[in-house]
Amino acid sequence: MIAIVDNKKLRQEFAQRLHIAADEAGLPPQGIGRATAIRDEISKRVKPITLTGVAKWLDGESLPGNANMEALADWLGVRREWLQYNQLPKYGSVQLPSKAGPLTARLAAKIANLESTGKLNRKLCRAIESLLDDA
Repeated sequence: MIAIVDNKKLRQEFAQRLHIAADEAGLPPQGIGRATAIRDEISKRVKPITLTGVAKWLDGESLPGNANMEALADWLGVRREWLQYNQLPKYGSVQLPSKAGPLTARLAAKIANLESTGKLNRKLCRAIESLLDDA
């Protein structure tokens, strides 16, 4: 049996995730500079792209190619697999040092649980990093 892929649905769901990641990254709102910010950054990272092309990504009319998808995910701080396919976790996995103590392991387990449920957002990650940097 061959699975039929609904390309329109894939594009629309990608656009929703792109907007979520853009919001979390602090990009301007849609219609007030979001497409321009994405165009400028991806043009720097990969190759020049058009505002029309980016608008099609944001509107669910097309998908970025491989290099642009990878650059988007990297810039927005999310995993490419999440951005492209909604495959959790949304963010990179927690790496424990080899000599991690029990408290570190408990915290890592809690963070991993938040990741797996999609509740770990970029703002929370930045807050945790800031606390750890100040320690």
